[in-house]
Amino acid sequence: MPNFPRTLTDAGVLFDTGAFVGLYVADDPDHANAVACSDLLFGERRPLFVSMPVICETHKRLMFDVGYRVAHTFLSAIFDGSWTVLHTISADEPAAADLVRLYNYLGLGLVDALNVVVMRRVGLTRIFAFDDDYLWIPELERIPPIT
Repeated sequence: MPNFPRTLTDAGVLFDTGAFVGLYVADDPDHANAVACSDLLFGERRPLFVSMPVICETHKRLMFDVGYRVAHTFLSAIFDGSWTVLHTISADEPAAADLVRLYNYLGLGLVDALNVVVMRRVGLTRIFAFDDDYLWIPELERIPPIT
């Protein structure tokens, strides 16, 4: 008998900044892998999540790396109703700061730490990212895995 997820977050995936940059920047080193992974995730019709810190960071990166038009296309796609946007709450920020201190040897940044805290709060365990720092968070499954 198939093992069906019990909740949307069981099947859901949170996208990190690197996944979006890989998707939107054709000459990014992770572009082909980002496109292949996103095609698979979209094809499986998984619930898609993104945190507001990732939206802000991605928009800024795209504006400076490839220009306003691509950054605007990204925002339009995020807010078209197909994504669940996860917002931080006041308790998330000090918890994220604690994670940054705890994992300082990994170079864990504040946006990644906020993602971990928000994911824990809502029950997500899968993240589409290329950052190695997520590999050290025991309850998270990074997509794509290291091959």
